[in-house]
Amino acid sequence: CGRFARTMLSNLVSNTINFVKATASTSNAFPYSIGEEIFEWRQSSANQHNGVVWRLLQGHKTSDASDKVTIFALENRKTAQQSRVDAALNCINKLKSIRHPNILEYRDCLITDDKILLVTEYVYPLVACIESIGDAQKLNESFIALALHQVSNALSFVHNDLRSLHCLLSPCSIFINKAGDAKLGGFELAHIHREVPAHFVANLDLLPVRYRPKEMSSNHADVVQLLTTQPAHSIDAWCVGCLMFELFNSIDDDMQGVRPTLKFSKPQQLSNLSAIPYNLQPFYKRMLATKPSSRSSLQSVCNECEFITQNSLVQSNIFIAEIAIKSDAEKRQFLQHLDQNIAHYPSAVCKYKILPTLTHMLQHGFGANPLILSCVLKISQLYNKQDEEEEALQIKPVVVNMFKNNERGTRINLLKSLPKFIEYLDMETTSTVIWPQLINGFTDSSPVLREQSVRSVIHFAPKLQESIVTTQLLPLLDRIQSNDTEPAIRTNICIVLGKIAKFVNIKNSPNNELLLVKCFGRALQDPFMPARSAALSSFAANIGLFAPNTIATKVLPSIMKYTCDAHKEVRAQTFKVIDIGLQKLRQNHELMRDVTPPTDAADIDAKQTQQATAASGSSSSSSSSSLSYLGNVTSWASSRISGTQDDDKNKSTTIQQQQQQRTPPTSKTKTNGTTSTAAAPDLADLFAADNKHNASNKSASTNVAKKKTPNTSMQLNKAKAKGNDKDGQNLDDIFAQFTNDMNQAKVDSDHSSEPKIKYKKQTKKTKKSGSVKKANKEEKKNKSKDLDDFFDDW
Repeated sequence: CGRFARTMLSNLVSNTINFVKATASTSNAFPYSIGEEIFEWRQSSANQHNGVVWRLLQGHKTSDASDKVTIFALENRKTAQQSRVDAALNCINKLKSIRHPNILEYRDCLITDDKILLVTEYVYPLVACIESIGDAQKLNESFIALALHQVSNALSFVHNDLRSLHCLLSPCSIFINKAGDAKLGGFELAHIHREVPAHFVANLDLLPVRYRPKEMSSNHADVVQLLTTQPAHSIDAWCVGCLMFELFNSIDDDMQGVRPTLKFSKPQQLSNLSAIPYNLQPFYKRMLATKPSSRSSLQSVCNECEFITQNSLVQSNIFIAEIAIKSDAEKRQFLQHLDQNIAHYPSAVCKYKILPTLTHMLQHGFGANPLILSCVLKISQLYNKQDEEEEALQIKPVVVNMFKNNERGTRINLLKSLPKFIEYLDMETTSTVIWPQLINGFTDSSPVLREQSVRSVIHFAPKLQESIVTTQLLPLLDRIQSNDTEPAIRTNICIVLGKIAKFVNIKNSPNNELLLVKCFGRALQDPFMPARSAALSSFAANIGLFAPNTIATKVLPSIMKYTCDAHKEVRAQTFKVIDIGLQKLRQNHELMRDVTPPTDAADIDAKQTQQATAASGSSSSSSSSSLSYLGNVTSWASSRISGTQDDDKNKSTTIQQQQQQRTPPTSKTKTNGTTSTAAAPDLADLFAADNKHNASNKSASTNVAKKKTPNTSMQLNKAKAKGNDKDGQNLDDIFAQFTNDMNQAKVDSDHSSEPKIKYKKQTKKTKKSGSVKKANKEEKKNKSKDLDDFFDDW
């Protein structure tokens, strides 16, 4: 007896504690904050129906504002009908006891004398999708197939496992959560088969008239009898058929951009099959059979209907639900299927169901498959600007973790699959997150990884910032090309540089231009023939980017020798580059302006003044006489070397030229009516005049004269070079030395002229003898030799 009393006491205490906890949880300690009415519910036609039980309110957990919930509220409990209160309590009791992935998730409830609150996961009604309200999911065949599969699966669980009936299936009792899944709610009329609750008949108006089967249109007594005698799925199967009709007739027509005018309002419309897919029509007809016992079960719809089972979104959803028991081969096949079809999936399904699954696979040893990253980056494009923070939290960690994996196999697979997902990477993420992880692969010991890293530059270059391309990428490729031992990698570097040259800032950075030319030129010197061919192809493709001066001084001279390369392909490409380069230079030539000498009178006067100043000074007289005498000797030597037959005529010509050369160093000229004094010619002008005179006499000279004339020019050029030497003597000292040398040369020439006159007198006396001509020739030959020796000594 004492033991029994202690047991009763302990049970009483535990019950009291549980009651206190329950009372605390349903009082002021309600852990959820209540917000406004859900927009999709407020704007829908379901809210305007007089037979609704709940109002759908927004809410979130008090301790975590990001944990959003939906609160089903029955307010003014005291004034509400008792049948509605009983229906609300029945719904709460059913949801409390059910845990199924396709049934509305119960979170909490608050039951007081004034109100009843039911807290569930955040959802909005399916009717908002049908009426396209707010941000509700747009209807398409994939989404409808998924919704039908999930609703049918939930009803099959209710019928077969719970042995119950739902009896309230309509767009108002089906809800869509954040992940795009359809959730079955509306359990106000749910009950165990053949156990019809007392509030059922009073709340039968909650089911829309258009969704009621024919057998429920009779009196209430017949309805109760029907529920106890007919199969459990009969009423719900009819409602699913009606749901099919309304969903498919609510799809927007993409071709016309308008909604179909057909709106489901009465059961007589169900015979119209124009909007129902062909492979769904057999099940649709069996769902709407007149006899309740002939209607198909919901389990057959889930397992046998090809429209549902063959749908890609449905298959992916089933696989994700069972992924824990799938093999690695099945997972790889799933990723391939997902990568091909993910672009057609609803955005909510991708962001909140598929993305978490991929992240889980990545974290548990399946990161070597690059298709995961491809799918993740495709999902990232579904985020809008309002979801940037969420995107940063969901997408970027996955991408970074993939490239942080140092396993060579994973990195190689990522780089090989780069074209599949590079378009989904933005410049900031690529430059700040991906590139620092990628740069290690260029210097890896594995040639395969190095080659894949080099090839990936073609895809990464448009996504990199300009500063990174200039300061990191180009020097890195330059260093690898000069040091790598693999000829294929050196060739690929040249090809990559040729393809990314258009993304390099050459116009504002001359160093980039020189680096590209250097890399292409280095490839030209590579003994590997494909490397030379790649260099020439890169020159041909990008020669228009280089400056004309670079083309003329660096590009074309460096490739000329490859016109004689041993390989025909290299020679052909060399000529191609030469033709393109010459064409560019020719175009530049046509655009360039011609540079003309200045014709301004002020410039000419300034030049004359400068020449006069240079010629003036203390040694002006000696310089003028020296220059005149120098011109005299030059003219005289040239006339003697010419070797003409008439000596008297040559002598008179020589005297006339000497008189012209001995003119005063200055002369008066008349310009614009004023008399001005011209400056004495400088040394360079005399050299030019002497060269011109020698050139005119060169055509009439003998072979000996042709050999001696260059010596004269050489001696004068040496004198000119000496006069221009900054570190040598000044012009006055040079002219003084010339004067002394010339005076000595004049004395020698006077002594040598006496035999000449004497010889001429003798030739007049012995003109008739034959030996005179011979002596004359020998004498002339000797005198010419003396002149040559004299001029060489001078």
